[in-house]
Formats: sequence, structure tokens, C-alpha cells
Amino acid sequence: MIYDVDTVTKKGRIDCGTNEELFLAIAALRDDTDDSQWFVYPPENAWFVCHDDDINYAREYIKESVQAAWFHCSHKASVNELIEHFKEKE
Repeated sequence: MIYDVDTVTKKGRIDCGTNEELFLAIAALRDDTDDSQWFVYPPENAWFVCHDDDINYAREYIKESVQAAWFHCSHKASVNELIEHFKEKE
């Protein structure tokens, strides 16, 4: 499968091979929501998919809970991080 952000110039093209999880993770990337986006906390290599529109709201809402630091200090995974993460899972 191919992820192609610009079919005219072919810029941003990433060959996902047969890795459907990688393709879906990259295809889902959006700036206007955190819902269904992969987040990562690199020091512990902790990965999770956000199920809220705004992760900061979720972080504030559960501030007093027993959530680990990785949830509060994580960032939205970049394309390169997603590629490396899903490559490791193969």
C-alpha cells in the first residue's frame, strides 16, 4: 500500500508495503484532533492511541488518577516514529 499526500508531485510518498497498521496510522494523522492518533513517550517506549478529541482535556480530567507519567508527557507520534514503531513490530 502507498500513502500519497500529493499525487501530482509524488512528494510525501511512503511505501508501507503490506503493513496495514502502519498505513492506517499514517493515513489517520490530523492536526485538528487527537482522536485515533498514536502517541508515544520515548523514554519508556510507551505507545497508545488517543480516544479523545483533545488529549490535553483528557490529561486535565484524569490529573488526579493513577495514570502513568507516559500519558501526561507523551507527544503525537511523527511519521518517522510511526515507521520505526511498526517496523519493529514486524
